[in-house]
Amino acid sequence: MASRSEAFTAILTSHSRYFVQHYAPDPALAVELVRAAGGVPSSRIRWPRPAAGWSGNGPTGK
Repeated sequence: MASRSEAFTAILTSHSRYFVQHYAPDPALAVELVRAAGGVPSSRIRWPRPAAGWSGNGPTGK
């Protein structure tokens, strides 16, 4: 590959012979299935780390 863009248009595409289909449930269905199984659905949000010396009210509450 001559460039990253060429890789995405030639090999890393859903029309490539290397493409593998996968199943991803609808988020609402996933929550319903977790609850039906007695679980508690949750979602993790990755907050960026604050810069050194930052003293605002961020996700950590500090």
